[in-house]
Amino acid sequence: ITFEEDFSTDKLNEETWLTSFFWGKMLLNEGYSLTGDKHYFTNGENLDVSNKTLSIVTKKEQAKGKVWNTTLGFTIKDFDFTSGIINTAQSFRQKYGRFEAKVKLSSNDNVQHVFWMVGETILPHIDIFKYNSKTKKELLISNFWKSDTSKTGFEKNEGKISISALQKDYFIYSLDWTPEKLTWKINDFVIAEQTTGIPDEELYLQFSSGINSSKSQNGLPASMDIDWVKCYKKKE
Repeated sequence: ITFEEDFSTDKLNEETWLTSFFWGKMLLNEGYSLTGDKHYFTNGENLDVSNKTLSIVTKKEQAKGKVWNTTLGFTIKDFDFTSGIINTAQSFRQKYGRFEAKVKLSSNDNVQHVFWMVGETILPHIDIFKYNSKTKKELLISNFWKSDTSKTGFEKNEGKISISALQKDYFIYSLDWTPEKLTWKINDFVIAEQTTGIPDEELYLQFSSGINSSKSQNGLPASMDIDWVKCYKKKE
């Protein structure tokens, strides 16, 4: 085991977890959201640690905060929703191994929950899971990597599974990462494998929730509940 968090205290360990995007901490010393986000990532206000569980809570409430726009830079925006984000960018990064978390997802169709890994830049980027319920109840499993031959500058591999059976309880979501292959698992059952676009740099863990459709406000607040997080590395 190289990393372990069971949220056994009544407060989030801020030496382990950042509560904003890494570059928000480095450049602004505060959080921000991305262009198109309907929610503002508060600085820990939407994170609740109790009964050895971390809940990332998405709420209907007004907030004002910074947004990153690739053309305009940082601007101020009014939001109607808030949510939370945590990552290990300053405390833990690893190349290869097993990365897993025991998570329970809410059933709100307007809220997206993500367990992902990223490095110094947006690419490479691995979604261990992304709950995409805007159009269908699906769990997306994705990998994005740089490409000099693609018009977009990146390539991706994406798989989908039905989420209807995954909204009732806790499940263990895992990624096994070797130099040759990425393997996604749920409760140790293999759901996807990939042998192209394998990252070759250390990545950190990131969990986030947010609004992907503001058409209906029913079911808010909604949460992603994390029981524990563990990472492993093979012994030399």
